[in-house]
Amino acid sequence: APNQIALIYAFYFIAYIFYNGYFESSESQATIGKKLMKIKVVDTNGERISMSKGIIRAVGKIISSLIFGIGFLMALFTNNKQSLHDKIASTFVVNSSEKANLNTDLQ
Repeated sequence: APNQIALIYAFYFIAYIFYNGYFESSESQATIGKKLMKIKVVDTNGERISMSKGIIRAVGKIISSLIFGIGFLMALFTNNKQSLHDKIASTFVVNSSEKANLNTDLQ
């Protein structure tokens, strides 16, 4: 039974990483939830991100979760409201109805 649980968790993490990577690098630049919120993920140039950058961002979200959500709270205190996973992947979440206007000083 412990091996089955480990396989279930492994499948979940792999599915989560590829779900986020695929949808955030897709033409809509958003997961289903982001589409509903009318937000999207962009790179430092305000453009669509690559699949690899989407995967890096998803792994960063897992890291943020493992450190008690502190990585998500970073958005309250950083320029351009970036969370840890956005900093790791050099991405931003913006309103999908407007052209991204970013201060790209990532330091």
